[in-house]
Amino acid sequence: AFGLALSGLLMAAVFLHELGHVIAARLTGGSANEIHLTPIGGLAHVQPGRGTSAQIVTAMAGPFVNLLICVAAFPGSYAPETLWGVLNPLELPIGSLSENHLARDLGLITFAVNWLLLLINLLPIVPLDGGQVVRALLATRIHPELVGRAAVRIGTFFSAIVMIAGLLGD
Repeated sequence: AFGLALSGLLMAAVFLHELGHVIAARLTGGSANEIHLTPIGGLAHVQPGRGTSAQIVTAMAGPFVNLLICVAAFPGSYAPETLWGVLNPLELPIGSLSENHLARDLGLITFAVNWLLLLINLLPIVPLDGGQVVRALLATRIHPELVGRAAVRIGTFFSAIVMIAGLLGD
């Protein structure tokens, strides 16, 4: 039951995240045709409107949706004892569903899944949303042919930091 709930909430969170990109792309004058969902995530095929701000708004719309869900499912009112533990993205706040506290447990899983998606997608690593923002900002500063290489270098640097932090924290 726990695995099914976790998988279902993760798929719903990923779908809403990608739907945020689609809506933002269309609101900025761009287009969006498809959303692909896979067991490891999702991908919205979007073409943002013209301009750097349209690209940044479209890229940040997915994490913004996750943030809104986190605010709605924030455990401060229904599970204050888990407040600081639920902010740790490296572990789930619960290990199984309790029939006595099913709504509380589902709320905690909803918060944890969306918090993790938010934090991961803010990393400045291409193809994550933070990486798309870096690409859009680099395009305003350097030659277009160098943007891809520079974004990959920045992403590699941050990936190395995350890897070292993981090794040291383990």
